[in-house]
Amino acid sequence: MIIIGHKEIPSEKFEKISDITSISKTAPNSTILFNFSFEILKFAKNSEVPSASIVSTLEEAIFSEVLQAKYIVADLFLAKKIQKIADNYMYDAKILTFSKYGLKEIAEAGIDGVYFGE
Repeated sequence: MIIIGHKEIPSEKFEKISDITSISKTAPNSTILFNFSFEILKFAKNSEVPSASIVSTLEEAIFSEVLQAKYIVADLFLAKKIQKIADNYMYDAKILTFSKYGLKEIAEAGIDGVYFGE
């Protein structure tokens, strides 16, 4: 299981952004985290910036994979649906959900990983 953002577990750093101009203010080697946006996804892909797209629909998850997001983040209910599709289509993106759902439930659901953050 991938664990991102836990204070006791070393992991890559996610930096939340709201628009493309915010990317220049992020630390080097960080992964940008944002609410789904075609504009940001396309910019990240073209600039080879690792990205984590927070999605609220299955369609947004599919578009995030096509535009090469490294991570797709969703609530647990949606993450379960996305994970099945990701496994079937062998997505490169890893599926994450939020830690508030509990590691046990997330692991039992077979989700790729958990994000300890907002």
